[in-house]
Amino acid sequence: EQRAHQLSHQLQQEWETAKPGLCVELPADAHRQRVVSAVRSSRVVVIAGETGCGKTTRIPRFLLEEQVRGGEGAWCNVLVTQPRRISAVSVAQRVAYEMGPHLKHRVGYQVRLESRPPEHSGGSMLFLTVGVLLRKLQSNPTLKGISHVVVDEVHERDVNTDLLLALLRSSLDENPDLRVVLMSATGDNQRLAEYFGGCPIVKVPGFMHPVKDHYLEDVLREMRRPLSRDKKGADEAAPDPDLVADVIEHIDKHGEPGAILCFLPGWQDIRAVQDKLEAKRLTPSDSHMVLPLHSSLSVADQQVVFQRPQVGQRKIVLATNIAETSITIDDIVHVVDAGTHKEQNYDPRTKVSCLDTVWISRSNVTQRKGRAGRCQPGRSYHLFPRQQLETMTPFPVPEILRTPL
Repeated sequence: EQRAHQLSHQLQQEWETAKPGLCVELPADAHRQRVVSAVRSSRVVVIAGETGCGKTTRIPRFLLEEQVRGGEGAWCNVLVTQPRRISAVSVAQRVAYEMGPHLKHRVGYQVRLESRPPEHSGGSMLFLTVGVLLRKLQSNPTLKGISHVVVDEVHERDVNTDLLLALLRSSLDENPDLRVVLMSATGDNQRLAEYFGGCPIVKVPGFMHPVKDHYLEDVLREMRRPLSRDKKGADEAAPDPDLVADVIEHIDKHGEPGAILCFLPGWQDIRAVQDKLEAKRLTPSDSHMVLPLHSSLSVADQQVVFQRPQVGQRKIVLATNIAETSITIDDIVHVVDAGTHKEQNYDPRTKVSCLDTVWISRSNVTQRKGRAGRCQPGRSYHLFPRQQLETMTPFPVPEILRTPL
């Protein structure tokens, strides 16, 4: 107990001396007091933070700083889950950078096959994937020694996150010192709050630069191509690599400078579009930087997408929905959205699971479009007709409802 008080005092002094800055002001900063007060008065809080508000990097830090400045730093260990390895690593690196050279050792990350934990427990933040936290829960079901669990991107509703929420409910019953913060950009936050006994919802508005929408009919008109040739049936979700490559070439020739982020369903589609771009001479060269982004790549290979291109070189990122949330590639100006992703579905009749290419939901469309407006005005090229948007579901179907348990 005495050692903990000494450590808390030491942390207070460390913070006072270092005076960590915020680098750049984000909308979440104005809501710091509301967030901190809600977490102090309620053990579970839902943060409904719009895209671009800074919730991912700022809110875990608010929680840690509040505890440290209040003389309770020794008891504060914040776990922050991210849905993917690339976001856990890149967000941890960003937060460590913003904390400055004297406090960056208080931040760490842990993903499958790679771990860089904070140097000390007590006054620390650890960013990790949901899968890693589920494994921790097997050996420490009450999360003893953890003060806060922040679950980011709850709206994705993947099986692991839904399972984590169920387990956190029982951890809260067993561990009276635990606080849980659920962060969501879109989705049904009311239902989430009800699941945790009607906990408070704190809304944090975001900031988005304007993003101009171009639907398939607009894109084809701009490219002076007939509509009928490229009009797919409403059920046919597989993207046409020729059309995707043509649109990227069109943007490269006629669009504003800046990086292009293209959303495709899977690795085969990324390779097919890469081949088409090579045929058009849009290959890695002095003028182009073509980068695939897929969950099967190593963390180091994934991180290349954050590199700035040389002057006069255009960066083209071909990604799956891995780039849809959490990570910010800050030089993206153009988004090309095929409007589809891979989804695992299970047929209970035949007992067969398959990975299908299906249309995304309207909330996915909004997330993808938002990738272009994070740091400057942008454009979003939707490779489906306007009327297709109306037939899309408002939110994705939770994975737990379509996979074998």
